[in-house]
Amino acid sequence: MLRFLIISIGLLQFAFSLKAQESDSLRMEQKPFNQGLILSLPQAIQSQIPGLLVSRPGSNPNGNFDMIYRGYHTFLGRMQPMLMLDGMPGLAWHMVDPFLIDSMSVRRGSQLAQMGLQAAAGVFDATISNNGREGLSVTFLQNVSMENYQRPYDNLNAQEYRNQAPPGTFFGNSDTDWLEALTQTAWSTNTGLKLGYRTGNLNSKVILSHRNVEGIQKETGFQQLSLYGALDYSFLKNKVKVGVSTLVVDRDSEIGNTDFFQAAVGMNPTLALDQQVNTYTGFRGNPWLRMNADQNTLDSKMEMFQANITANPFPQWTISGRIGKVGTIKDQFYFDGIIGLSNDAGTFQWNKTRKDDRTYMEFSSDYLIQIDDFTFNPGVRFTSQKISYDQSGTNQIRPFEPENTIIEQTLNPQIGKYTLNALGFFVQSNWKERLYFDFLYQPESSSNLGENAGWGQFFGLDLKYRLSPKFQVFTSYSHTGLIPDQTGLSKTVLQIEPFPRITHYANPDLKWEDTHQWEIGGSGSFFQNKLSGELRFFTSRSSDFINRMRAYDWDYADWNAYYPNTYQNFGEIRNRGTEWVIGLNPVRIGNVFYQSSLNATFLKSEWTDLDAEFSSLEAYDVGVSRAIGGNPLYNYSTLRTGEQIGTGRALEYLGIDRATGQWIFDKGDNQNNSSLNYPPQGQTVPRWSMGWNHQVQWKKWQLDAFFRGVFGHINANETNMRYGGVNFFNQNALTSHQILKDNGLTDFNRFSSYFIEESGFISLHYLSVSRDLDFLVKNKKVSSRISLIANNLFFITSYSAADPEARLSTRPIWQFDEHIEYYDNYYSSGIDATSTWLPSRAFTLSYQVNF
Repeated sequence: MLRFLIISIGLLQFAFSLKAQESDSLRMEQKPFNQGLILSLPQAIQSQIPGLLVSRPGSNPNGNFDMIYRGYHTFLGRMQPMLMLDGMPGLAWHMVDPFLIDSMSVRRGSQLAQMGLQAAAGVFDATISNNGREGLSVTFLQNVSMENYQRPYDNLNAQEYRNQAPPGTFFGNSDTDWLEALTQTAWSTNTGLKLGYRTGNLNSKVILSHRNVEGIQKETGFQQLSLYGALDYSFLKNKVKVGVSTLVVDRDSEIGNTDFFQAAVGMNPTLALDQQVNTYTGFRGNPWLRMNADQNTLDSKMEMFQANITANPFPQWTISGRIGKVGTIKDQFYFDGIIGLSNDAGTFQWNKTRKDDRTYMEFSSDYLIQIDDFTFNPGVRFTSQKISYDQSGTNQIRPFEPENTIIEQTLNPQIGKYTLNALGFFVQSNWKERLYFDFLYQPESSSNLGENAGWGQFFGLDLKYRLSPKFQVFTSYSHTGLIPDQTGLSKTVLQIEPFPRITHYANPDLKWEDTHQWEIGGSGSFFQNKLSGELRFFTSRSSDFINRMRAYDWDYADWNAYYPNTYQNFGEIRNRGTEWVIGLNPVRIGNVFYQSSLNATFLKSEWTDLDAEFSSLEAYDVGVSRAIGGNPLYNYSTLRTGEQIGTGRALEYLGIDRATGQWIFDKGDNQNNSSLNYPPQGQTVPRWSMGWNHQVQWKKWQLDAFFRGVFGHINANETNMRYGGVNFFNQNALTSHQILKDNGLTDFNRFSSYFIEESGFISLHYLSVSRDLDFLVKNKKVSSRISLIANNLFFITSYSAADPEARLSTRPIWQFDEHIEYYDNYYSSGIDATSTWLPSRAFTLSYQVNF
């Protein structure tokens, strides 16, 4: 049991509550942060906010958290909602430490439309609240954590492999247990300090956070230092308020071997750890040597600065302005093992640097008009953003022969700049504090769209009505857009390095992506406010997706003998669903108090159109697989009009022919189009997700439990397909191969419905037992709390592989370009790849102190 034990000692387990405030004036929901070993902001709010699906297979400490809010709203890239901190857009989700954040707001309606061309995937506001009391306030945090993997793969050991491997298999001289050799008991620390000082017209705060995180794979983890400071000052009898804030984040990551668990199940266990590998393994050479090269690193930096001013020349007139900048730098050095099919070829090293900058300016002015019971607040708003990126890098090849030779190749640089400008007006009004109406109209332009795109006409509105003090109904509508974070989309781009060629041709008619979202719902309380609930129905339509596509009717002449590409608008998606929130306020039974909250989301997304001007993606298969050879797994994930997004297809498995040892599939009758013989096997995007909080309090003791559930999705178990076969080159196998062998299989594995599984699950996401320890220091009360927290104690699932988590995309598992679309293939979902990390289990002992 020691391997599963994670003990963390600390002061302050931050984030007892996450205030998910809707962008309206009616109510503020309070939702808890997830507790325990939390690495980044998406993990802290996972399954706590209805409509937001957060997924990260495995326990890679540098792994991305895939996120979609109310479905899909674009093609390939920019699926994650936009994050804003203290009103500043453009921050990277994974770089924001949850220790910094006090509240999260979900924008809707007119507030969502404020962000125009950037808002279709959702907008979340993270805020750091002002100090609520006069004088000095201090919060301190110190955590120490230990974790290990929860559900391992069922590997053959070295002797079992020798017994089961086919004749002629090469054996080394080792009995390596690769899983044990590559894993470790991971220890992590988290230190945090918050200082706040408030007096008179001055409000200031400084927040320092440091994380030192180890991964359960050796040579992986990161160190992250975050420093936040803010100062607010009011003068002229509070008619003028000015403020400045800054955030600096420095993160150094050790990536290790990103194909770690492919190595754990894929390597011949009879090879010694330090033995070179001369056979093709799919990850180039000995993974242990590659991991211990200590050269796979990613250094990231993010800086934010902003200044704002608010003035009230008259009580009814408000003028406000903001100016700020966000910059990120990602510098990756990656050692890619052995080149080619032999260790005689050499090694390959990759160095890549990307810089992103965003400047933001905002101005607004509004005037309050009150006539009897009617309040009318019209205003104007202007924003201007300049966004740029610069990406460069080199490849270095070191051949074994001749020695001491370095061949350096310069990667094709990616440089771009574009602007977003918006000018509009808004109206906020209410009648008798019962009827609320907000409206925003905001034309916006982007410099990287086609010359005929013009201005996007974006708008949004909110309508809410209080039926009684306990019940209300509401509706909201927003028209927004989304554009890829690239420049030159509508221009002819000539690539110079490594040789001249045209990347894509101009399309002057290219325009913004278009999204219409609408929701209706109601909320109320019952049984003397002991039970509260909220229900929302939502629907959206996103169209005119941007993608680089072949221009099949191009006039080929002279030197232009290949298929050229242009960026085009194509396709339409419809998202529909419902969201529930049910809360049970504290109920007392003797000296015991109990409260609970449940949120759940149902989502249905489908393609309604896949046509483009020059070509059609109808019935286009976009499944991506790491499997060797052109097998039907490439047809797994498809795009078809009127079909659910993420429909998984495969040949139907019928059995195994004992006479021949071959697979038996239903190959259908479609000779002209074999893709029609692959029937749907399920949906790779979950239909349901839920989070269920429980809190029990007795005297100074408190128990918190949070259950997370994701249902209605399938995963293609690629690990079982590749390594659970009867034979597969010289590589290791899973014990699941014995089932196929007992059924008479002698052929190589072929992808089919046999390797597709329902992957729904419910897990105990965290369990916390806490004790309040309050005391006096010089007659001043100091509040503190000690907690024992466990993460991922168990999964309840029928999925046979290690991790049933939904696979939303095929992005690399290490932190990389957060928002550039080259690595965000969300439409190749549902593949449980052989490189997936194992899930982990953690225990945390935490102590909080505030004074």
